Amino acid sequence: MELGRQYSLEHFDCPLDVRVQASDAVGDQILMEGNAAVGLGCVYAGATVAAWYPITPSTSVAEAFDMYCHKLRVDKETGKRSSR
Repeated sequence: MELGRQYSLEHFDCPLDVRVQASDAVGDQILMEGNAAVGLGCVYAGATVAAWYPITPSTSVAEAFDMYCHKLRVDKETGKRSSR
């Protein structure tokens, strides 16, 4: 990392003239990471159970599924959100 920092200091004018501006470029669309979209799709498809081997590239799918279940699923009788 230090080597990259040194290279940058030697070859670029610092600070860099880079600015970030908030934008609503996606309009009425939803922009999300792919595995989060899969997790959300599982909820909308009616999945009720998720099983996975942790610490794999698909772990974030199960984490997103859990998060969206908790946010979006409500017990019709009690009005409570699904438990974790």
